Amino acid sequence: MAHHALVIHPLVVRCVRVARVVDVTPRMRRITLTGAQLGAFTSGGHEQSGHEQPGHEQPGHEQPAFATPAFDDHVKLIFAADGDVRSVLPKQLAHGIEWGPSLTRQGRDYTPRRFDSERLELDLDFVLHGDGPAAAWAQHAKPGDELWFAGPKSSTVIPADLGRVLLAGDETALPAIARFFEERPSNAPVHAVIAVPDPAAKQRFALREDDEVTWVIAEPGDPDALAEAVAEACGAAFADSADGAPFVWAAAESRSLLAVRRFARAIGVPKSHTNITGYWHAPQDRRSASGVGANAVVGDPVLLGDSRHTPDDGEPSHANASADGTAGHTDGDVRALPAQPVHWFAVRAALLTGVLDSVAETTARSRHATISPGELAAACDIDPEALSALVRVLIESDVLVNIAPAVGEFAGEDTQEGAHALRLGSLGELLVDDDHVREQYTGLAAEQMLALAALPAALRIGAGQRQASRPASRFPTAWEVTHRSTLLEYLVSNSDEYAELVDDTAQAAHVLTGLRSQSIWSEGVTAAITGPGAVVVSDALAATPLALTIVAQPVPLAVLREASDAAARCEFASEWSRHDLAVAACDLEHRTDTEVRELFAAMRASASRAVVIDQFTPDGLGESRSAADALVSHATIGTAHRSPESVFELAAQAGWVVRARHRLGWGVESVELAPAPQTP
Repeated sequence: MAHHALVIHPLVVRCVRVARVVDVTPRMRRITLTGAQLGAFTSGGHEQSGHEQPGHEQPGHEQPAFATPAFDDHVKLIFAADGDVRSVLPKQLAHGIEWGPSLTRQGRDYTPRRFDSERLELDLDFVLHGDGPAAAWAQHAKPGDELWFAGPKSSTVIPADLGRVLLAGDETALPAIARFFEERPSNAPVHAVIAVPDPAAKQRFALREDDEVTWVIAEPGDPDALAEAVAEACGAAFADSADGAPFVWAAAESRSLLAVRRFARAIGVPKSHTNITGYWHAPQDRRSASGVGANAVVGDPVLLGDSRHTPDDGEPSHANASADGTAGHTDGDVRALPAQPVHWFAVRAALLTGVLDSVAETTARSRHATISPGELAAACDIDPEALSALVRVLIESDVLVNIAPAVGEFAGEDTQEGAHALRLGSLGELLVDDDHVREQYTGLAAEQMLALAALPAALRIGAGQRQASRPASRFPTAWEVTHRSTLLEYLVSNSDEYAELVDDTAQAAHVLTGLRSQSIWSEGVTAAITGPGAVVVSDALAATPLALTIVAQPVPLAVLREASDAAARCEFASEWSRHDLAVAACDLEHRTDTEVRELFAAMRASASRAVVIDQFTPDGLGESRSAADALVSHATIGTAHRSPESVFELAAQAGWVVRARHRLGWGVESVELAPAPQTP
């Protein structure tokens, strides 16, 4: 998976006040914010309106000045549904923030339009035609009003030596596009394609001679207008890479960007040179900007079979919606029963057999290209009749669309020339372009779901062993019944799945900014680090004088070596040896209790002090751990989500005691362990 270079920033929650309000256009309002906390300050040391800041956990933490070095940075504005913003603020830690649980918190992400570090002024632009919390606040904002925000947590560094730059977006992307023209992170010629609902929304930019701007008038969330304008205005020029690689940046309504992704793929732009982000999501039955302010970044896409997500406008899913998107049966007060997950399995089959990739490759050649079922069966070496059944289900799921449906059923061979013209649907585009979404059907999460089929057998085995009073430290999990190995044993022999874990830990970089300030890193000369998070932790500790060694079994070690920066000063080893410190980085969640004890025992044999870096409590901004998540965890590793106390008990069984706990933010802690006192 391609990664973008990032600059990580310390996370700070800040309070500012409105200084000025100016309407840039009839649809865009610019609010200038100011306050001492835009500069360096001591958290807990200021007062706002005579009140101590509730967002700061304790006084004495020196916080850096606000910085926004990248044109598309974003900060999270904090609101509350009941108006009590101070009750939903995150706690300010020494080197990060901790989001607690809240039923009323509302967060919206916005791109800073301008920041003046000398005058301590920050401009934010708001699209006024919306009814979300940010747009509502902006409509009534006046000088003196208070606003809380956090971030940015990171800034994206665009590649060097670009030949051309494409900036595409709707009016929510205007602040970022305008900053690009003004700040020029690249000297390459820029072509901006912008869709706005009204000519009055157009803005002037700081253009150079080789720059171009194409304006498109379209309704907010129009699924086709932006991509069609991009292809028409930029297709030929960006396909010619003689002057250097192109860079494609786009931000708009999520589904309207799917065809922009297809355009970038068709002209051969590598993922390292694309940055395409859905700033907001229009419900499928209502494509409008309702409830969305400028730059409102929305969360994860709704996945087929994922009951945890709700529409992005906050409306709950239909009470009778089943796991595969069909309506369940109800009888009086009896709840709807979940249906069979046919659509989930159909998507998985389409990915594993190459059906979606073949459709994507064929249709990327032009905007109007399609593929017939017969051609698709031949390309994927699939029985035409079986493919016919699969295609019908994929069309129902909007994974595929039939541009020219024929009368009657799909057949293995086309009965009319061009009768069955298949393209990717909106969810198909998402599955092809987003590796994280794809992994829900083909990666480790999918394997965990499949193991649930053995849950009845695992439950019976456990019950039988208890009835026979057989001595056993634990009973086999559904995963073990399925794979004849523990999850850990499976992972250390499968590089793709382990790489998935390593990739997931990269997002922890923003909470590790304060890690090296802990005194324990000065208590030794050498440290051994193990676990999927070994690379991101070693990067965070690079500025310490420690000699770092990443320790893992051969297959994970090769994955970690590949993920590590070639310039990093880490050593690599496949076995534990003596060190001053032993560190476990994100290494607990995929282990059984027995394997966690064995890990702690290996660390105890290697070092006299240890550190465990992991997420010990749920992130208050993310989804809460559901009963379904607990069941999957129990079926995989034999236990539901471990509490910090249960982890510390396992450490104690290996001879450790907790010496200190440092909260890093987002539920992540750095826990220091010391040898338990010897009993006489």
